[in-house]
Amino acid sequence: MVRLPTKALTDRTEDIAPLAVGFVEQLAREGMPRKEISAGAIEILEAFSWPGNVRQLKNLLEQAVVGCDEPLITLEFVHHLLEGQVGNLGHCNLGQNTAATDSYNEAPRRRHEPTLCPSPASTSGEWTTLEAVERQHLLQTLEHTFYNRAAAARLLGISRQSLLRKMEKHRIEAPVLGTK
Repeated sequence: MVRLPTKALTDRTEDIAPLAVGFVEQLAREGMPRKEISAGAIEILEAFSWPGNVRQLKNLLEQAVVGCDEPLITLEFVHHLLEGQVGNLGHCNLGQNTAATDSYNEAPRRRHEPTLCPSPASTSGEWTTLEAVERQHLLQTLEHTFYNRAAAARLLGISRQSLLRKMEKHRIEAPVLGTK
C-alpha cells in the first residue's frame, strides 16, 4: 500500500485563492451564472478553517454562485454563507494583519495565519450529534434552494434519491404552497 501524505486545506491557505477562482470559472462553464469573487471574499475564505477541505470550499462557492444576485461575490455574502454553516463567526478573528475589504482601492493584502473558528458544539459546551448536524444542514440547504430537491442534492454532492431518503429519515417535508 502506498501512502501519500497531504496537508489539510487549512494548512495550504496559498491554494485557496486559485481554487476559489477556478471553481467559480468552472461553475460558469457548467452553465451557472458567471460571477467574480472579491479580494475580501478570498481573504475570509483563507481565514476560515476548512474541516470539509476542498469539497466544502467548492460547495460553498456553488452556493455563492447560485445565491448571490450580484456579479461580484463579496466578503459580506461569503461571511453570511459561512455563518450559516458553522454558526456565529463573530468569534473568528481574521487576524490583526488582514486587510479584509471589498474596496477596489484597497491596501495591498498582507498574509495572515489561519484561525480556527469554534464549532456550534464547542460554543454551547455540549456536543451536537452527527444526526442533528446532518438534519440541520439538510434543512439549511433545502431552505437555501427554496426546497428545489435537485439543486439541494447538487449542493450537497449527493444524488436526488439519496436526498429524498435523508429527508424521509429526518422526517423533513417540503412546505406546501397554498393558493390564494
